[in-house]
Amino acid sequence: MKEVMEINNKKHQQSKKVLLVIDDLGSGGAQRQIVHLARYLSTQGHEVTLFTYNHEYNFFESELKNINVKLHTIYRDSTGFSFKVLFGLIKLLWQEKFDSIVSYLDTPNIYSELARIVYWRSKLIVSERSSRFHDGGKWPALIKRLLHVFATKVIANSQDHADWLKSHRWLQRKVECIYNGFPIPPESPLPQINNMRQLRLVSIGRIGPEKNAVGLIKGLVEFSKRNGFVPQLDWVGRWDESHKGQEYRGLIEKELENYPEVAENWRWLGESKNIYDLLRDHHVLIHSSIYEGLPNVICEAMSVGRPIIASDVCDNGILVSEGERGLLFDPLDPGSIASALEKLYGLDASDLEYYGRRCREFAETELPIEKMGAKYEMLL
Repeated sequence: MKEVMEINNKKHQQSKKVLLVIDDLGSGGAQRQIVHLARYLSTQGHEVTLFTYNHEYNFFESELKNINVKLHTIYRDSTGFSFKVLFGLIKLLWQEKFDSIVSYLDTPNIYSELARIVYWRSKLIVSERSSRFHDGGKWPALIKRLLHVFATKVIANSQDHADWLKSHRWLQRKVECIYNGFPIPPESPLPQINNMRQLRLVSIGRIGPEKNAVGLIKGLVEFSKRNGFVPQLDWVGRWDESHKGQEYRGLIEKELENYPEVAENWRWLGESKNIYDLLRDHHVLIHSSIYEGLPNVICEAMSVGRPIIASDVCDNGILVSEGERGLLFDPLDPGSIASALEKLYGLDASDLEYYGRRCREFAETELPIEKMGAKYEMLL
């Protein structure tokens, strides 16, 4: 927290008019983070407006009612790139004359950067929230990165992605890494463990291809073959409703149908706003993504002192630190997932408590919302 105090001592004291731009207020990690940022900036006395354009997703909208943040939504009438959204954003900028703009995610970044060509008076901070492995193709990726010339700063929420962005010569001086921030809840002891086979695992995230539920199922199958039982696992999150997501859902259902022993120990719990309560009810978070930016759920699990088993991608190695706060595996190798689970079930309760304490310590030092918010505030 010393770093936060130093930042706060240096920041400008006057209130700023800040516009936050994102596609919607659905239950995604980027949406959760921009609401955290809106709350922080509002509590610091800034005048905050949140701009969205996919009004059908409003999971976090109710949270804005409890903080002093205006919501401005453009009701677009088509999918894909929308000139209605772009012109609506430009009009809002000219009307309100914001001091700064902060946008999250690729398409909102593009709208904000194009709008800044017309309205240059605001600082523009764009944030890439995932990984280069999320890029849809060579040319779209190049275009969106070239548009960053119109941004004042480019933020990555993982050091891995920030380092990669800096490999682009025109971005070297603009790129910074700012980790996600979280309200740190009260400490929560692990549920009692009488038998390691009774461990309750939880996975949290939108159910789509990059979250790798199929790979996790295959890992559980391999573990079952080696050890004669299947761990209990709950998955929390909404289904990806895109065409690709629906195809992937079919693959998941087929895998579970082929392996009923896994299906019997696997529960779909749907969306939830009570993530911390869910984490408290489980012993370990397992996160099997193929790629990530900085995964909210790992950080949230750490903040309540829950050990982590995660794919060894992007910054997960920094967060988890094999043998310190949890265990890592190759998400594309069912044998590696099974081996990590075997290491987990080879531990005892005191080992899990040690991992949990180290997770909590890391969260308190590196992940408080005040630290993230103060870094953005300095840029504003």
